[in-house]
Amino acid sequence: MLSSPQIFRRSCCLSAAASSPSSVAPLSQALTTQKKRLIFLASPQVSTCVLDALFNASFAPDSLFEVAAIVTQPPSGRERGRKLMPSPVAQYALDNGHPLI
Repeated sequence: MLSSPQIFRRSCCLSAAASSPSSVAPLSQALTTQKKRLIFLASPQVSTCVLDALFNASFAPDSLFEVAAIVTQPPSGRERGRKLMPSPVAQYALDNGHPLI
């Protein structure tokens, strides 16, 4: 259940958004502006699914963003020989030719 301050805050936010014409831009106007540049920061395996979804969404014609770079941890020693291996996100970026920092 919402308390009184939460209800008041919600109603103020809604009324301010409704009364301000500049707060709601038409979709066609938003599409003519330059895409926002997104920098993805992650390393674990599960993040590759998120990164893949972001790339797929950024290639859509109506996308409002583009993935500008990927930041991940430096290669670490793994396995018995302590071979330097990139993180799963770095490997995904390298395999798909995406910019990596």
